[in-house]
Amino acid sequence: MNFRWISFVLWKWRLCGPFAAQGSQGSFTEPEFRKHGQKRYDDTALLVAEFMETGYDGDRGRQAIEHMNKIHSVYSIANDDFLFVLSTFIFLPIQWVDSYGWRKTTANERQALFYFFKTVGERMNIKNIPGSLEDFEKFVTGCESQNFTTADTNHAVGNATMNIVKKWMPFFVRPMVLPVMKCLLDRSMLKALGYPSTSSILKVTVYGAMRMRAFFLRKITLKKYPSFVTTEKNRTYPNGYEIHQLGPENLVKRMSNR
Repeated sequence: MNFRWISFVLWKWRLCGPFAAQGSQGSFTEPEFRKHGQKRYDDTALLVAEFMETGYDGDRGRQAIEHMNKIHSVYSIANDDFLFVLSTFIFLPIQWVDSYGWRKTTANERQALFYFFKTVGERMNIKNIPGSLEDFEKFVTGCESQNFTTADTNHAVGNATMNIVKKWMPFFVRPMVLPVMKCLLDRSMLKALGYPSTSSILKVTVYGAMRMRAFFLRKITLKKYPSFVTTEKNRTYPNGYEIHQLGPENLVKRMSNR
């Protein structure tokens, strides 16, 4: 997906509100992310990419899901929290592409994404997954309306996420990273993260720039197609990786010693 780093930031931020309210942030926003954010970014991207690129029934896809299940088993995570996280892999890409992509998603693509991650969720032993895209959307709306809240941990994770992105940018761009990213959030997310709203002029400018980008992507892209996350150069694993290496370092060591 183009602008994959923006997708990750929005995904990580989207998780903050509900988990802060329920006191169940667990593996999603624990202090390790604030200390080792780049590794957590790469681990998440690679694990998800493994079963998206090879399929959940492929050898590496199955290994990735089994490894995720082992990691998650260490934490006390409510089923509804799993459901909410699962929903973000469906609805955030749809919202992002429909808002800023060079074309909108089709009904078939939206259904395919839903059924793909529904099956992934079943392999993760998540219970009570809604049976349709519409029912899942109702679940998400209810979850957000009941649980979105402001918490100090949200702001800390929001800042930690931004610090990852800033390190990827030239020094003269870094001051603009947070203001630009805030333009992509709605009011409820800004409130949950403890961020003030940005100026209307900047919002219009960012939106215009994204639409301009979409216009040019209709005609040309310099990015190789198809491109795969698992074969791209990786900051944490420049010499390659094995699936069993992915995850919080101390936890992975304990798992390997069992």
